[in-house]
Amino acid sequence: MVIQWQNKLPDLRRSTNDQAQVFKSRTIHLSPTYTGRTMKLKATHHVALFTRNFAEMEKFYSQTLGFPVTLRWDDVTIIFIDIGSTTIELIGRDTAPEANSKPGAFNHLALHVEDVDVAYQELVAKGIAITVEPKNFKEIRICFFIDPDGNSLELVEDPRAEGK
Repeated sequence: MVIQWQNKLPDLRRSTNDQAQVFKSRTIHLSPTYTGRTMKLKATHHVALFTRNFAEMEKFYSQTLGFPVTLRWDDVTIIFIDIGSTTIELIGRDTAPEANSKPGAFNHLALHVEDVDVAYQELVAKGIAITVEPKNFKEIRICFFIDPDGNSLELVEDPRAEGK
């Protein structure tokens, strides 16, 4: 399948005083399986976190929080950690942002739990830094905490999502 369209772009070869526009044609070749419908999303596969602090982050997610490591690529310092409905790809790199640096567009990773208050007590008992204690927000209950690199994680109790 081939799609063609025209972009109305200024011809940069002309002087800046000339306001004439030229049309440039572009062609995209799509795979033969493309049907024009929305992609068939199965689920979120993973969220990737870069870290300089690989061993401590692995210990936090796998031992402290108890999430299983499902795949390990030691030769490239990558592990995949099953957190229920998705996976964390933990990537150890010396070039990763320093711990507690500004996260860019990433704000937080939300974990759907059965009971926020019970999960909160478990985190407190393990000495995990809580940034927002359990509270109601609209029709959900939430709580925030941080991992060893300062990434924000949210606990969410959402009665609308039961069974998901």
